[in-house]
Amino acid sequence: VTPQSERLVVPKQSVFTEQNAHYVYAEKAGEFIKTAVTLGKHNLSHVEILDGLASNDVVSLIDIKDI
Repeated sequence: VTPQSERLVVPKQSVFTEQNAHYVYAEKAGEFIKTAVTLGKHNLSHVEILDGLASNDVVSLIDIKDI
């Protein structure tokens, strides 16, 4: 069991779903790249990321494709 202090969580609004797959837009080298993620537990405002992001990754709160 991963201690709560070591879990990676992001705002729920930064996670998007397409064809039953979850993804975020993570910043890489100055660009936001669509990045597949595996979700864990969630509450009303945040969701746990089990795989696909590192703790130092920056994610967009908006869907980049809508810009």
